[in-house]
Amino acid sequence: MKKMKKILMTTFIGLFVVLFLMGITSCNDLFAVTNSIISQSEESTNDFSNNHFHDWNEAVTQEAKCETEGILTYSCYCGMNYTVKIEKLGHLIEEYQGKEATCIEKGCAPYEECKRSGCQYTTYAEIEIDSNNHNWVNNICADCKKEKDGELQYSISAEGDYYNVTGIGSFAGEEVLILPIYEGKPVKKISYRAFKDCDKITSITIPNTIVEIGTEAFYSCDNLKRAIIGNNVTIIGDKAFYACGRLEELVVGSSVKDIGDEAFFSCQSLIEVELPDSLISIGKGAFKWCFALGSIKIGDSVQSIGEYAFASCKKLTDVIIGSSVQNIEAYAFLYCDNLKSVIFKNTRGWTVGAVNILEEDLKDFSKAANYLAEIYDDTTWVRK
Repeated sequence: MKKMKKILMTTFIGLFVVLFLMGITSCNDLFAVTNSIISQSEESTNDFSNNHFHDWNEAVTQEAKCETEGILTYSCYCGMNYTVKIEKLGHLIEEYQGKEATCIEKGCAPYEECKRSGCQYTTYAEIEIDSNNHNWVNNICADCKKEKDGELQYSISAEGDYYNVTGIGSFAGEEVLILPIYEGKPVKKISYRAFKDCDKITSITIPNTIVEIGTEAFYSCDNLKRAIIGNNVTIIGDKAFYACGRLEELVVGSSVKDIGDEAFFSCQSLIEVELPDSLISIGKGAFKWCFALGSIKIGDSVQSIGEYAFASCKKLTDVIIGSSVQNIEAYAFLYCDNLKSVIFKNTRGWTVGAVNILEEDLKDFSKAANYLAEIYDDTTWVRK
């Protein structure tokens, strides 16, 4: 009986040792087989671990974030490990209302931000201070304490469907901003002599609702330095900016077709002006006595250049004549003593009185300048 117990005990111990060695061997063998595997699914690995007695410890080795995946790593004492991806968290969005910029504070458009700690996601966009957005209380801005400049004078059209700007009204400021809408209707025209002799104004901004600037609208505004003309203005009337001697910055809108006679006569501080492609005609003396004007490009839509249009532009050195110009009236470039280069984009068919101008002469930019500003400066040029 004792012998039988001894045999059973020996057998049991032997079996335990064999099974234990098999577990270690299998764990090591599994490590050798899977050592080159970087990553595998959690399901298949758990199958291996159940079969081979792995003792897995799990640890988050890379935290999941809003826009990046995380990594969960499983490791066994035998040296084997594998990883499982953790899904991106996605943004935790909170929406914010926009805020208008005021005369003293910057504003912002409506935006959204992620509330998760450490996430920098935002659509916030800052809006610069709007010096014209005041909080008026009894004609004084409650924020910046500026006194209200008063209001321009507007009058309803004969048709009753739009307004005209007719005068300076009670406005006492320096920077004129014409309203695009007045009492629910568009403002379309600046009337005859609306701002004539308004010496105080330094800047004028004309909105896109305006289609016409009337005759002598800004006549002799001696301190006007900046004029922004909206993109729907088609007509700049005769003498509209006549003798605005300090006008330095001029932006001509993209729809202007006609620049009237003497529209910018004696704007002596005007150094450059970009004429729009929409322009068809340049009136008589339109830029006469613009002494500081250095160059001018006349676009391909222009058909006629009026008499004395650029006369006495003493610093004018370069001119480009567009391909559609048919007439250059007499004295258009009289006394442009420094004109060095004139480029005719269409050199064919030009006559001056009874003289036919040779193409090859006009292709010589220096000779063309000499013809236009000196030899034939007193005669109308016609292209047939």
